[in-house]
Amino acid sequence: MKQVATSTIGLVVSVAVVVSVFPVFFIPTIVIGYMYYVIGNAYLETGRDLRRMESTSRSPVFAFFGELLDGVFTVRAFSAEKWFLETLCKKVDLTLKMNYMYWVANRWLLLRFDCLGTVAILFTSVLSIASKSNGMAGWAALSITSALTFTHSVYWTCRNWSVILHTGPTVQS
Repeated sequence: MKQVATSTIGLVVSVAVVVSVFPVFFIPTIVIGYMYYVIGNAYLETGRDLRRMESTSRSPVFAFFGELLDGVFTVRAFSAEKWFLETLCKKVDLTLKMNYMYWVANRWLLLRFDCLGTVAILFTSVLSIASKSNGMAGWAALSITSALTFTHSVYWTCRNWSVILHTGPTVQS
């Protein structure tokens, strides 16, 4: 929850900085924010399901390995090492496939969020160039930097929120 709160605060502050420097940026922010929302929801549903499937496929690996350790003398007595090794490798392969799919979905999210972030940075840069006021260069640089922070904050908010939805909040002492 702390990471989600930190990312969300960073998101709000970065948008507030850009909108305070360029009030017209509020209009593209609504459109880009909606697109982030749609893409983020698609990721949350898919990421949650992929994480669940990975966890479900991981459990048999540990159970099988525990059984193997408990019966190692019996396995050796019947020369069944090859069968147990092949079976364990198949279970591990399935778990790794699920893990790989989760990370592919994660990269899918990052690519879309980076593209949307680039659009936000483009709007901020165009507004910075369009404002020809003297003494505006520092504010323009601050707003472009905040637009860069905006992209990362949205990504980490969505990622951390998906972890919370999958595992539930944890209490650390």
